[in-house]
Amino acid sequence: DNYGDSIEKAMPVLLEIALRFAVNDFLEMFKSESCPDVLNISPGKFIDFRDLILNSTDALIAGGKGTSPYGDMGPKIMDIVDSELLGLDSESGTVLLNSRVIAPLTEAQSNITGTLMIPGDLFSTKFGIRKLGFEKIAIRAYDARIANLDSIGYPAQIFDPSAAYVLDNNITVGAGGKPLSVEVRLMFAVDGGGANIYNELEFSMDMESVQGLVQIMALMQVESVMNFPIEDIANLNCWIATIPDPSGEPTMDFREIAFSLAQAMPRMKCLNCTSPGMIDMVDLFNTNATAQLVTDFLNDVDEMVSSLLEGDFLQNRV
Repeated sequence: DNYGDSIEKAMPVLLEIALRFAVNDFLEMFKSESCPDVLNISPGKFIDFRDLILNSTDALIAGGKGTSPYGDMGPKIMDIVDSELLGLDSESGTVLLNSRVIAPLTEAQSNITGTLMIPGDLFSTKFGIRKLGFEKIAIRAYDARIANLDSIGYPAQIFDPSAAYVLDNNITVGAGGKPLSVEVRLMFAVDGGGANIYNELEFSMDMESVQGLVQIMALMQVESVMNFPIEDIANLNCWIATIPDPSGEPTMDFREIAFSLAQAMPRMKCLNCTSPGMIDMVDLFNTNATAQLVTDFLNDVDEMVSSLLEGDFLQNRV
């Protein structure tokens, strides 16, 4: 009770810092020297996603030219995606992507269908505060596991053009009675200053019907896309290179980010705890009141994510 208000106020700041580091690290993964430099061309010569992705009839209805100016390869690929990956799996009532892609890939990685194992350290640090008498403080997060990844349901849309230069992406995870489950082990130890504390815990959280919407605006050069090298089709950095440098107006940004879930059920378990009162704190954490608090917080977090990632944040990094 003494620290609850302070922790709640600090959570948005801590989450914003974590998100910035995560996005920066993710974009660093796609640095490449093999792609051409970004070109600057005159305005108006940008890909209209409606004509690129939709068939001529649907493109015309959506406001595009409807003349297939970029050929028919885009609509054919999206037809395959919609029918073979995002189509209905009659056995599970979810999308075919679960059984045809996610299930075999996760089983090959972890020997458990729908489960991704991340062994080893996610984060680990050791330091001391000798002025306070603490010779060693250790914090560690390790051995993570994500289960029920094969629970993608409806609505499920990717690369759905809602305007000439805007793509909507909508996905639901934790459907079909299989909540998305995240688990990680945590360790906190303090030695010195009269304290000898070692706490090892297992944190897990089940999330039902997690829905996410990401709307992206991108101005992609017609010349660069139509002459895109096939060997670089899986290279995200090369696709980003088709987006010109901005001159006043952004050429790529997040227009909308939304997130919601039906219910979150966090749980914590002491594996080896020596701190006084730690078991009582864990029992207090494992209550319906905490579950509702976490659910409410996660349903509000999309505003925080939107304020961070919308606008020029993505553009600056591109």
